[in-house]
Amino acid sequence: FNNKLLNKFDSRIFSLKVNHTIIILILIAISFGYQLHALWKEVLFWDINSYLIVAQDILRGNIPYEFQWENKGPLLFYIFSIPLLIDETNFILAKLFSDLIFILVVVNLYFLTYNFTKNKINSFLASLFFILLTSVTALFHPGWSELYVLFFLSSAINIYIHISKTNQKNMYFIIGLFLSCCLFISMSSSLLIAFLIGYFIFVEKFDKKVVSNLFFGGIIPVLIFFILFASRGMLYELIQAMIIIPYDYI
Repeated sequence: FNNKLLNKFDSRIFSLKVNHTIIILILIAISFGYQLHALWKEVLFWDINSYLIVAQDILRGNIPYEFQWENKGPLLFYIFSIPLLIDETNFILAKLFSDLIFILVVVNLYFLTYNFTKNKINSFLASLFFILLTSVTALFHPGWSELYVLFFLSSAINIYIHISKTNQKNMYFIIGLFLSCCLFISMSSSLLIAFLIGYFIFVEKFDKKVVSNLFFGGIIPVLIFFILFASRGMLYELIQAMIIIPYDYI
């Protein structure tokens, strides 16, 4: 009875009078509302300080781990350097950039939920719960590495859902690229990434086109960072940050 009532309400109210764009705008407004009210009292703490220092170092022509050590993947620091291109000393830009990524994750979650439920209320509530769960804390939302992993991960899953509807298997290349980006942000996502890759290959019945697209998409970040760190004679530092230290936690 409850499901019938919810679906009836959803069909009459959300489906007819509220389209996806309006719902997304509401979610964006709520996200910014929670994030921006903390803008002037939020502090940089713990690992975030190190991320920004490494990002500043990149803008000076260095590479991660060269003069400042961190145990996260190198892609994270290059992402953190993007807002600092505008003003290296304005950390508010880094905060706003993090908020933008956060909103993209919220939007991805909305469409991901909608693709499974076909119910706008459920999708809205799932996204709203994510906002409340990650925003309403004493320390607010500082921009953890997991946020950036979630962006690439949720994007990859939404692309997979699109592939399942359109059979555009070439898009597995993008999925491979995005999943590889997750690993070069944080190796803590490695088990989940391995599961997803195995799932995609199994569902597609070991299709050679799927496997090759996943491989060639995933190898791009590997080659880029291999060449970058090899050119500086820092492959061991890369291996330490990507493999040795993360798995010391296990």
